Amino acid sequence: MGNPSLNPNLKDFWMTRVLPDGTPVTMRTLHGGRMSTKSHDAAGMAIARANHHKEIFLCTR
Repeated sequence: MGNPSLNPNLKDFWMTRVLPDGTPVTMRTLHGGRMSTKSHDAAGMAIARANHHKEIFLCTR
């Protein structure tokens, strides 16, 4: 098994801080079909952010 990594196709989703109209991004929702990396990516990002910030996460499936 190699190093764990997040889905590169979702990089823009995770890295966007401000919307084009200038509104800051405060919540994110991943949606889509089955057999993707949504749950894996959300867990990985939650772990990464928790290492740097005190935050509260709500993850549902």
